[in-house]
Amino acid sequence: VLPSSTSSSQYRVESGMETVIPDIPGVETALFLRSVHGLAGDFFDVFQLPSGLFGFLFGDVAGEGQNTAMAVEMARSLIQIHLAAAGDSPAKLLKLVNRDLFKALDSKNFASVLYAVLNPEKRQYVFARAGYPPTLLINPSHGGVCTPLASEGLVLGVDNGEVFDVSLEEKIIDLKVSDLLVHVSPGVFSLTG
Repeated sequence: VLPSSTSSSQYRVESGMETVIPDIPGVETALFLRSVHGLAGDFFDVFQLPSGLFGFLFGDVAGEGQNTAMAVEMARSLIQIHLAAAGDSPAKLLKLVNRDLFKALDSKNFASVLYAVLNPEKRQYVFARAGYPPTLLINPSHGGVCTPLASEGLVLGVDNGEVFDVSLEEKIIDLKVSDLLVHVSPGVFSLTG
């Protein structure tokens, strides 16, 4: 995600999963996803919310095979179901989804998710992370310094909400022109050690 004077969207997906990225005024977007091992647990989506803001969803379900594929679809479906009730709050959405995933997933699967809401007019990025790696904020006009945008949060599906709800943290970042937000799947870290 790159706030700019123009807007454009592009994506490249080599896993067979496709999404349509909406045009976001003043923002350039680019997504790339390539599965290293057959059926991947990674998923992403970008969509416009009823408020006119934009939701960015990145997730990964731990596990292998068909159970993981079913858990990915369950997580994506629950997110869509709870979007209206959550409004523009990433933390509220993840809390609602966690409760349902905890009841539905077996002990071998869990999901790490980052959900963010972008207000392109105000250049605000509001996010919550449930065990997903931090977003990297890079501003090329300031020497390209890379800042991890960390926040607290357990993975989805391992707690009924008692600990999850208390630990989940929602943060607001004010973006500048030319800021670059990079989201990296947890799978990258398992490949690199």
